[in-house]
Amino acid sequence: MAAEMIDTTADTAPYRLIKALPHTVNGLRAMHIMALAARFNKPTGLSICTYRLPNPRGASDIPILVVRPKNVQRKLPVILHIHGGGYAVGTPYQDLAFMARIMRSVPCVFVAPFYRKSLHHPHPAALDDCRASLEWVSENFAQIGGRPDQIFTMGLSAGGGLVAALAQAARDEDLPKISGQIIIAGMLDDQSEALSDIEPKFVTWSRELNRLAWNKYLSLVDQAPPSLAVPARAASLAGLPPAVGYIGDHDLFLAQNVRYFERLSASGVDTTFEVLPGAYHGIESFAPLSVAGQKADNFIARNLNAWFAEGGA
Repeated sequence: MAAEMIDTTADTAPYRLIKALPHTVNGLRAMHIMALAARFNKPTGLSICTYRLPNPRGASDIPILVVRPKNVQRKLPVILHIHGGGYAVGTPYQDLAFMARIMRSVPCVFVAPFYRKSLHHPHPAALDDCRASLEWVSENFAQIGGRPDQIFTMGLSAGGGLVAALAQAARDEDLPKISGQIIIAGMLDDQSEALSDIEPKFVTWSRELNRLAWNKYLSLVDQAPPSLAVPARAASLAGLPPAVGYIGDHDLFLAQNVRYFERLSASGVDTTFEVLPGAYHGIESFAPLSVAGQKADNFIARNLNAWFAEGGA
């Protein structure tokens, strides 16, 4: 059961703006423009480099951001970070502020690909680009100043769905090992039900947008979508890397994330999962200084610190 009210400190201008957008393709395009605009408001204290990596699957080259704290020379743990946007829109720029907050608590290197989006490139394009990015990281630890032999993954919303799918692919294919995966409010299941007890005024990602985004993403899938397109459909979650995740109790994806982490745990995967009271979808972007937003950041930092300590960071 969702909480009666959102965290009142999370009622911010970006939150109100995102809710005002139409629940249409034009609304998705407006979200993409907002994500691009973040390029002109980069946080301070970061070293940001852009690379272009050849896509071994024959598609166009993949631009990728490598983000690390300035003036930190030692090798740092590496996180392959996948941004959200319903698989349809978005760029890594939209998450730079989030990355900066995490790096202040947990020094690390973020590698964030500009994967292809479903408005023009449906599944499996995005996952193919994430595969290529994982392989590139494993071959370029020295170039990016990363601690070798460990790659962690993190994703928000659709990025969380791609993190889950990539973990399944890495388990079953000849891909570099993933040491741990963080799924933040993952877009995991195209058949998720709406939460009737969430008041419409608190919804930042609606049923209408969700249906539209999934239809775009799965438009080249003729039959039942495979689990690498819809991670919640996986027959088995055994053998996946340790998983950490959270979701707000005012999030359309609440039930599917709870179910996915319950299945991970039942399959023997080391899991840590939390439901954040008063939090809506995207709170880490729209209201990071809210009470719930700060709890979200602290949860991620605490679990990353634990993982990195185990690895000798």
